[in-house]
Amino acid sequence: MKIIISILLLTISSATHAQQIFEKIFFNQHGTACAAEDSDGHFLISFPEDTTIMKCDSNLNPIWTKAYDFSTYVFEILDDGKLACGGYKSVNNFPSPYLAILDSIGDSLVANLPYGPINYSNKVTQLKINSRGKLFFASKTTYSSSYSSYNLYVMDTAGTGFQVNLYTNGGNNFHFNFIDPNKMVVASDLIWGGIINVDAFDSSFNHLWNNTIVDTMGNPHVFGAGVVLPNTSNGSIILGARYDWYSGLFTLSQSGTAWPTWPVIFLADQAKYTDAIEVRQGGSICIGTEVSGSGFAARIDSSLNILWYVTFNGINGVDPFFVKECSDGGFIISGSTKDFWGNIFPWITKVDRFGTTTSIAEPKSTVDFDVTSQNQSIIVRQSTGDKIIVYDLIGKIISKIENVAHTTYIPFENDGIYIVSIYKGSNLVGSEKLFVPERK
Repeated sequence: MKIIISILLLTISSATHAQQIFEKIFFNQHGTACAAEDSDGHFLISFPEDTTIMKCDSNLNPIWTKAYDFSTYVFEILDDGKLACGGYKSVNNFPSPYLAILDSIGDSLVANLPYGPINYSNKVTQLKINSRGKLFFASKTTYSSSYSSYNLYVMDTAGTGFQVNLYTNGGNNFHFNFIDPNKMVVASDLIWGGIINVDAFDSSFNHLWNNTIVDTMGNPHVFGAGVVLPNTSNGSIILGARYDWYSGLFTLSQSGTAWPTWPVIFLADQAKYTDAIEVRQGGSICIGTEVSGSGFAARIDSSLNILWYVTFNGINGVDPFFVKECSDGGFIISGSTKDFWGNIFPWITKVDRFGTTTSIAEPKSTVDFDVTSQNQSIIVRQSTGDKIIVYDLIGKIISKIENVAHTTYIPFENDGIYIVSIYKGSNLVGSEKLFVPERK
């Protein structure tokens, strides 16, 4: 069994709205994370690159960790406690899209549903369950850095009614959502740049309409079909996308028309949107990544007002991919963060219903060590680790020391703010930000 090394900030909000909030990075896992709360108030976390699922208690202490021969990229918890998992499985050394239904303790494989031809980078990227117990899932095939294709399927949660192919399209962005119990809307970029394709289906999976979205003058300047979600106040459709240099939430009519020149809600320059859900209290929450690399979450009410907007920095930027609502009204958001050398680690955070978060704006220590500065030197006293790397705020390595002693003196000529990182082998086990004053 793998030992999970992680960093964790855990707090409880004030008594007026006491909810648990946290932000966590798993340093000995790789890639992304998908997280959700089950009916017991516990948290399930999948690590697709490491083909494991972990169940944690409400304080994020591991209850069990299970390994599989398939990779769970995204999952949903069904009403009976089973897990509907979507991801990929290696077949003849190539990834192939894969679905599995697990029991509530992640042990018994109730159903496994490999499908489709074997292609490079095939996997299930989105999975949703509607009010009638139908399981919708999208698969992505990547052919190159500039061209991908998507397929949308539906089946019931018992694994029958399979192979209903609703949609096929080429592009680099894709998202679908239920606008109401009887309608699903799909948005995607077309193969050629600057045009978004929007399709709608009814509850019997009949195609209702299709629109290609350009700006009001008919010019192709819209990009990044990130999310579609319902406007609960009037039944219109909200589309998260980019218009030239601007990113925001736009409104479409119930038939997919009435594209405005400017966004109804402006969020951030060139932001990309990755997921959105309806909220039980009304309105929606959407997540994505700013052009700066920070992740964001925006809570929108039914009148399209922004209730709150928060950002997440992780170690060196955050890519949030999934958002789920929790029983206390808060939200668990999961995805990935990376260090200054491009290594990608699973990341999750939980914010309360008011957007309160414990953002990790700088690296935090997971081991016992002390960093101080004296006489234009950085002094590191530590109980573990065998390598120290010091870098500046833009990620440039300033000093690297191998086979370090218990106390290490690192001379510096220039004042400034530095990040001191401790490694054990190739694993980052702790970091601290330090200001070195100028020599007097």
